[in-house]
Amino acid sequence: MSPTPPADGLVLRVDEIPGGVGIPGRLSLPRFALYGDGTLIVPADTDGAIPTAQVRHLTKAAVTGLRERARAAGLDTARSYPSQMPDAPVLVVTFGQARTRITDPERSEVARAVTVDLDALEVTGPPTPYSPTTFAVNASPTSTDSAKVRPWPLDPLDSGTPLDMGLCTTYPTARLLPVAGPAGLWTDRGTTYRVFIRPLLPGEPDCAALSR
Repeated sequence: MSPTPPADGLVLRVDEIPGGVGIPGRLSLPRFALYGDGTLIVPADTDGAIPTAQVRHLTKAAVTGLRERARAAGLDTARSYPSQMPDAPVLVVTFGQARTRITDPERSEVARAVTVDLDALEVTGPPTPYSPTTFAVNASPTSTDSAKVRPWPLDPLDSGTPLDMGLCTTYPTARLLPVAGPAGLWTDRGTTYRVFIRPLLPGEPDCAALSR
C-alpha cells in the first residue's frame, strides 16, 4: 500500500510516455506530482537501477500558480490531443479528476502549461528524500545470454498483474530491498525476466494505478 496522500490529495501530475518502440515492462516516475498541501514529488537519482524521488514543499503562491496555469489551459476537463506524427511521445496530465493525453507535446500549447522549471518554484524549505513504503515490480519475459542473471528470491514473477507488457507485483519496502537489490535480469522457474522496480507514490495503491 502506498503512503497516504497529503491533505487535499493529488492536484496535478505529469507523466511522460516516450516515443518510438517502448521497452516492455518499463516503469517510470512522473515528471512531477503535486498534492494539495504543497508537497511536490519529483524524480531524483537512481539507486542502482531503481529510481528514487525527492520531496519538495511549495509555497501556497506556487501551488496556486500551477493550478491557475493548468485551469487556463483547459486541463480541468478530460481531453485527448492526437497527432499525425507516428510513434510520438505522449504527456498524460492529471489535474484533479481530469486526465488529458497530449501526443507530440513539443508542438502543443496545452503542454506548455505544465512544462515548468521545477527548480524555480518557490519552496518553504530544503528538499528531502522520498521514503516509499511500497515498491512496484514489473517483470517482462526476455531471452538473453547474459551471465548476470540472478535467481528471483520472492513471489513467482508470473503471478503479477498485467501492466505495459509486463507482470506487476507490489512489495513492502522492508521485504523487497534487502533481498531483491537493483532492477535488471532475473530468472524464475526456468524463465528469464527483465525486471523494473519503482516506488509507489502517495495515492498509488497498487499496480493498476500505474497504468497510463
